[in-house]
Amino acid sequence: MRNLLLFFLVLSGTGLFAQDVPPPKQKDSTKYRKPKAKSATDPKGKPYEITIKDYKIISHERDTTHLDTTLTIQKEYQYNYLRKDNFELMPFANVGQPYNRLGADLDRIQLYPRLGARARHFNYLEVEDMNYFNVATPMTDLMFKTTFEQGQLLDANLTFNTSERFNFSIAFKGFRSLGKYQFNQAQSGNFRTTANYLSRNEKYSMRAHITAQDNEGEENGGLLDKELQFESDDEDFSDRRRLDVIFTDAENKILGKRYFLDQQYQLLKKKKRDTLGNRATSLTLGHVFAYETKYYQFKQDTGNDFFGDTFLAEVDDKATLKTTFNQLHATFSNKLLGTLGGFVNWYNYDYFFNSLLITDSGQVTNQLRGEEISVGAVYDKGIGPFRLKGKAAYT
Repeated sequence: MRNLLLFFLVLSGTGLFAQDVPPPKQKDSTKYRKPKAKSATDPKGKPYEITIKDYKIISHERDTTHLDTTLTIQKEYQYNYLRKDNFELMPFANVGQPYNRLGADLDRIQLYPRLGARARHFNYLEVEDMNYFNVATPMTDLMFKTTFEQGQLLDANLTFNTSERFNFSIAFKGFRSLGKYQFNQAQSGNFRTTANYLSRNEKYSMRAHITAQDNEGEENGGLLDKELQFESDDEDFSDRRRLDVIFTDAENKILGKRYFLDQQYQLLKKKKRDTLGNRATSLTLGHVFAYETKYYQFKQDTGNDFFGDTFLAEVDDKATLKTTFNQLHATFSNKLLGTLGGFVNWYNYDYFFNSLLITDSGQVTNQLRGEEISVGAVYDKGIGPFRLKGKAAYT
């Protein structure tokens, strides 16, 4: 009962932070009129209609799209655990488990050290995966789907605004799936909150996010005798929950937290705009900060000889990575010359394990620490139907 009361209090409290929108005067529920009040975009207070295009979704690369409420085949392709088209990914037997890649992602080039164990990262939201919002009224996005055997998947996103220039969102995606086989349970939780702000004179802009994510699952090692139990036509093995598996006490987990801030200030700002509505010439200074800590852990209570003599004892391996990233950059944009930018990066990392590796040839340290300083430039220019875009960096 207390949880139900708290739920209604949260719903009623959102009106204190959102823009006040009067009830519609027409029967068409998709069109509303904004109240006659002073705002940055309409100082005269003239009313205008709010449409679906006023609910904008902004990617990390600052590509902006509006909310899509149509029912298309593309929506069906995205109705899955990752919430994106997974055409090049071959899934495992249960939801939330790793995938086999059938294609290569050549867009994301990593210049700095990363956590070596990547199998559980398919659902891990990186900085490039975060979206920001600019909405006219509070917006809710919900996706629900049942999973395999006693489980559900729910992704909820609540977006609010205190003014036209400040928007923030709170989202959580959680799921649990027991799976069709023994010791195959998987579960995860992805909490994220974002905020973005634009000053009244449009010179200063800021966006930030905080994430806390975990993904864990049981590892059964596969079927003990797949030829007899799975590939035969024996009716005694038609129920997959009765098939013998290799491991019954192994599990792994990845957990991470991240704090991100990106702010820019426009020094040179001309009022003249081109035919596309972009400013003819601009000069912008910016700063990017990101701090992230994550670890990957594999545990097995008893030893076994399936992989040889290495795992005869109890296994508890843990790899931890802590990173701090700072970037100072300047961008000059001109209608004729295009967009030219320069940046300086400082990257600090601490990568360590909970055990040492001792071999006949010597001892392998369990920690890697270092700093990377790099300078670089980016260029972007559109020439008719063609676009030239490049980035170079020296570490």
